[in-house]
Amino acid sequence: MQDTTVQKIGIWNRVSGNDHEYYARDNAFRNEWHFWADINKIAASSDRYRIVFMGESVARGYFYDPFYNCGTTLEKMLNDGGGMDAEVIDLARTNHDLAEV
Repeated sequence: MQDTTVQKIGIWNRVSGNDHEYYARDNAFRNEWHFWADINKIAASSDRYRIVFMGESVARGYFYDPFYNCGTTLEKMLNDGGGMDAEVIDLARTNHDLAEV
């Protein structure tokens, strides 16, 4: 049976160990880190409801990020006011070109 596990998500690469599995920032893309969410690791799985948040400059909170961004705000709204136990995976990125979008 073929392993269909995603090996890369944006600038994060899959890391597997005996008791952990996550996606970690790839140092090869260090010059692009500032375009993405300031997150070093993304858990490969979670017991929480997960939402993937994608978009470009507006979704990233351009001019306000990292002090304010839409992904963090969405997670807070869902959990505090929406009664959910949700995790928002913030994959919004600034500085995309049309081919990347």
